[in-house]
Amino acid sequence: MVGVISQLDRDVFFAQLKAERKARQLTLEDVSRELKIQVTYIQALEDGDYDKLPELVYAVGFMGSYAKFLGLDSKKIVDQFRYIIMAGANDGSIDHHLQRSETADLRYENMIRCGKNYPLCRIGNLVLSCFHDKSSNFCCSIFVLLFVMAIVAVVLVIMELE
Repeated sequence: MVGVISQLDRDVFFAQLKAERKARQLTLEDVSRELKIQVTYIQALEDGDYDKLPELVYAVGFMGSYAKFLGLDSKKIVDQFRYIIMAGANDGSIDHHLQRSETADLRYENMIRCGKNYPLCRIGNLVLSCFHDKSSNFCCSIFVLLFVMAIVAVVLVIMELE
C-alpha cells in the first residue's frame, strides 16, 4: 500500500525541477525547444499541476526526459513522481486522468516490495495483469498456458523419478 505524502513534500519534489532549471539559467522555452515538450506541460511538471498534464504514460515520459535533461537521476525522479501520483490517488487529492488503474497499482507495489531485479516478481506481475485487466491479452493467455504446461511437465518428471 502506498503511504500518504504531505502537500509540502509534493511541493518540495516539484520545486526541485524549477530550482535546477533556474540554476542552469534555462527558460521554460529553452527546455521546451530542446525536449520538444510544450511549455504548458513543463510548467505543470514544475508546479505539480496535475490537471494540465496529459495522460499518465506521457506525463511520466515527460518527467523522465526533463529530469535527465536537467542532469538529475531520472529513474529516481520518475519513481518518486509515480509514487506521488499513486499516493494522491489513494488519499483523494488527485482525482483525474493521472490515476493509475488498480492493476498498475498492484504491479507497481509488488515490484517495489519484491525488488525490481527479482525475476519471479516480474513473472508474477505478468500473471497478475492477465487476471486483473479487463481486456483479454492474447500474449498473456499464451504465457499462462505455457506456464501451466511447464508446471505439469515438472510434476510428471518428479512423479517418474519416484
